[in-house]
Amino acid sequence: MTILRNNFGCVCRLSRKSSGPVRQQLVVFPHAGGGVSFYQHWRDVLADDIDLFIVQYPGREESQRTEGWTNAKQAIDASTRDLQASLGIAPIVIFGHSMGALLALHVASALRSSRFQSNTVLSSQHRPTDLLYLEQEAECQRLLDNILAYSESSGSLVLDEFTRPAVSKLILQDLKLLGHLARLAVPDLKLRILGGDCDPLVSQSALYQWENTVPGCQIELMPGDHFYFRQDEAAFLRQLIA
Repeated sequence: MTILRNNFGCVCRLSRKSSGPVRQQLVVFPHAGGGVSFYQHWRDVLADDIDLFIVQYPGREESQRTEGWTNAKQAIDASTRDLQASLGIAPIVIFGHSMGALLALHVASALRSSRFQSNTVLSSQHRPTDLLYLEQEAECQRLLDNILAYSESSGSLVLDEFTRPAVSKLILQDLKLLGHLARLAVPDLKLRILGGDCDPLVSQSALYQWENTVPGCQIELMPGDHFYFRQDEAAFLRQLIA
């Protein structure tokens, strides 16, 4: 069945023609350096009556000419505005992976004040207070080096002398934004926290620290590393939107 793609500012909506109404909506906030292309194949796995929305950060893919977000408010406002323009009335699951987790958290809070009700799922990320070090340029660079080393060794990224500088610039841009997001107060939301049980970037103990920030949050460990969901994406998506 044909996939329909519509762009609403920084939001890409991927849907299928169906004779019935949309049953559910899945909103994805990608990891640092990530974009629509990394997650768009989820459309092939999801049922026809589920719409997929992927937030496209500035400076990559079809948004290459768009200037990057320079602060948390700009990122939250742009994502919230474009999701309000594109979402329908069906129940929503908001999924933020790695860097995208904190942006997803604050956009979910902003959407709550409008007509939208959603379940919020944060994936493979430290609690905000453990990310304040990213306000320091040297620490952003150190984490960037760790991400690149892990991504290349795991096969998540294949870089050469031409692509490495561009990808590094995008990831560094996203990490600086993550540092800004970490300074914001954590909104009062019911959260699911997911992560891999052998993630070299976010340990199990780091995930469980969320319990001290958001009492009552649901923490779930899954087999795998930082991109644990790639092991069996069909099974993961069924669990995510259940």
